[in-house]
Amino acid sequence: MLSSATLRLPLLLALVVLPLSCGSSSSSGGSGGTGGTGEDVQVNFSGPQSSSPISATKVVISWLDASNTAGDPPSSMSYKVYRSTALDLADETLVGTTSPGVTSYVDGGLAGTGKQTYFYRVVAADVFGNLSVNANVVSAHPPAAIQSGSIDFATDVQPLFDLEGEAVIPGPESGPITCLDCHDGTTNILATEANYTTYAGIVIGVGTSGSPDSWLVPGNGNQTSNQFLSRFWTYDNGNPNAAAAHGAAGAGYHNSTNDLQAFANALKSWANEGGLEAPDTERPVMDFTNVNNSTYEASYDLGNDQVTITTFHASDPESQAGMLTDPLRYRVYGGLSSTTIDWGTPLVETDRNIYSMTSNVTMTFAYSSATGVFVVRAVDFEGNESLNETELKVTR
Repeated sequence: MLSSATLRLPLLLALVVLPLSCGSSSSSGGSGGTGGTGEDVQVNFSGPQSSSPISATKVVISWLDASNTAGDPPSSMSYKVYRSTALDLADETLVGTTSPGVTSYVDGGLAGTGKQTYFYRVVAADVFGNLSVNANVVSAHPPAAIQSGSIDFATDVQPLFDLEGEAVIPGPESGPITCLDCHDGTTNILATEANYTTYAGIVIGVGTSGSPDSWLVPGNGNQTSNQFLSRFWTYDNGNPNAAAAHGAAGAGYHNSTNDLQAFANALKSWANEGGLEAPDTERPVMDFTNVNNSTYEASYDLGNDQVTITTFHASDPESQAGMLTDPLRYRVYGGLSSTTIDWGTPLVETDRNIYSMTSNVTMTFAYSSATGVFVVRAVDFEGNESLNETELKVTR
């Protein structure tokens, strides 16, 4: 027979075990995880991976999925994006919070001056409100707002060649003449004379499409003006009609040298904008997605404390098909790390038209630090910098 103490033992055990059984049956708030109340859950997040300008006033920040120790799906994680204008994040402010599962954020409404670097920190949050602890910071330096050209060839340049001059020459063209009376592509003074009725004719000049010979020097108004005046004043090529139309001192087309200079000044302004058929309203583009643009590298010359960067050519309306040399400039910005790049002073800036379009762009500059991070930006005639960029890193 069992004693009364023995009979009471199962009941006592049941009273002890039952509450423990109830406490172990909860889930992580219905989010598909396995955690408890969330108080002991840790959020794992590596922080932002990149930040790139997509316009003068916008930066896109990207990161990888966060996770937590409760096993909640990445689609449940949201992210808080903080921006600062200082590397130490002294003026950090929350600029946005993403919807769950979104792993990028576009920060808009920036200054657009081209003079400010922005630093970003991203914090992940799970469904319990637990936050990640990470120190990773990325930065971006948007270029200045785009400056567009304004001179159109058909509207502003070609009519100059149809202005009546003051020369009177004999024959079918007797009476006051215009440039287009002779430079029309059909009744030229000589078969090799320039055709001013089309943009292509002016670019080719007295050369060929494969070897242009024109007074137009894209991007250099002074050279364009000087070349135009020099050819105008001295050209006759043994042809009396050409001599009468031009004259040794520009007295054929315009009796007043000042009038001719005004003509040349108009060409100068056009050339300074790139001598384009239509105004350039676009930035240069460094197209890293093009499989033909595979050359983009940096190498360290330890013996001379120099870095050499080799890159493909950027594209731009000013870098036209068929051009023999690249009219764009290239700037290299650098620093010890991504967040310490000196955007105020390029390490090197190239001249225009020094690189053949059939070879790569190569830039060498002094650099003695043990590590370096570099970015190449292309620059057009208006001073607009490219947006697309990829960092190059070197280590001794």
